[in-house]
Amino acid sequence: MSVTTNIYVVLGIKLSEKVLHIGVIEPGCPHKLPAGNKFCPECGKPSEVVKNEYHPEIDWDNETFFGFNMLQGDEYSGSVYLGNIIAKLGAYDDFNDICFSVSESRRALFLKKLRSKLLPEKLWDSKAYGFWLVRVVS
Repeated sequence: MSVTTNIYVVLGIKLSEKVLHIGVIEPGCPHKLPAGNKFCPECGKPSEVVKNEYHPEIDWDNETFFGFNMLQGDEYSGSVYLGNIIAKLGAYDDFNDICFSVSESRRALFLKKLRSKLLPEKLWDSKAYGFWLVRVVS
């Protein structure tokens, strides 16, 4: 078994990986309960149960979230990076020669597109937007 390390240059946003999960409220028991009951008087189970599910906008096959590339940092970071992958560097690439260019108009267009998708979901944070170096070990 081998280990592969890649470094990605991402133009996008850094989010907590907790945003990948959403709480779905389901009935806790099959009995009909009066409004406001926290527990069922017949079986004693909670009236509602919150189940954590993955956000429906995640496409695991293409590793995208809201149609943007999604990279999860190493297991200890607790972060997910969402945006455009600008460059990918392998373990044996020369890190002294990293060079990339993204025009101002392209950055502005991408910012507008990303912000418009994340703002309604309350996931937008302008302080977390920019260029990120992401290490992915697989």
